[in-house]
Amino acid sequence: MPEVLEPHQQPAPPRLLALPPELRNKIYEYVLIDNAGVVVVTQATVQPPLLRTCTKVRSQALPIWYADNEFEVKIRDCDGSIYVKWLRHTRSIGSKGALRRVAWILSGRPNWTNLMAWLREQYEGRSDLQPEFSFSGNVELPDEWRFVIAAHDMLKDYSEKPWHVFERAMKRLRYAVDPFDPRWRDGVDSDA
Repeated sequence: MPEVLEPHQQPAPPRLLALPPELRNKIYEYVLIDNAGVVVVTQATVQPPLLRTCTKVRSQALPIWYADNEFEVKIRDCDGSIYVKWLRHTRSIGSKGALRRVAWILSGRPNWTNLMAWLREQYEGRSDLQPEFSFSGNVELPDEWRFVIAAHDMLKDYSEKPWHVFERAMKRLRYAVDPFDPRWRDGVDSDA
């Protein structure tokens, strides 16, 4: 039978918080790390219930949640707005520096307007987190996604220069890639 507290008695402190930090961290890791990865579909990823129990547990466990999971952000048609909003959200709740592993799941069609908007948001936010790309075995990355990855790599190189300098370089690349992949032509008239 559970213990009944008298009105003047204080409840016992949560037992989890009474454990040594090393043991608590092991419990947090067991509960929070998802080896399958965490799929991001909105700016505010649903966090495990443990992170919503109390402020103390949240402050201790949140860095483990962000540092030890791989987050997969779905990007369709070069629309990186979900990624940028999610990144801002994660930093606003105190994960700055903890977030380590992010993968972009790229799908859809090339879209120049979306790509440039995504790059602009990345530039303005001066995001220092760019996913690492590694492909092994027989996985062949489609050319349009190689271009997206190269554009983001270029953005890192141009981060200290004014936006218009990077934008001019991208327009030159667009001109060069157009004959090989006309799917990048959306909005050509408005950019001319």
